[in-house]
Amino acid sequence: MRNQCDCKELVLLGTAVALEISQNMTSDELTKLAGLLVIISDELALLSLCAPEKAGNEEQEAAAALL
Repeated sequence: MRNQCDCKELVLLGTAVALEISQNMTSDELTKLAGLLVIISDELALLSLCAPEKAGNEEQEAAAALL
């Protein structure tokens, strides 16, 4: 069974991290950091398209064990 995170928990975690990071930062600094994080998230999304499917591998291993 796959480990699934609750979406509400992820939203709360993201908010808490953003508030902590933004302490004592100027608007300009926050804008630059936000831009950098958008680039990183876009790259991670692109990389996920090339990443192997872990769930599929687990299913294949389970099927092979039955044979």
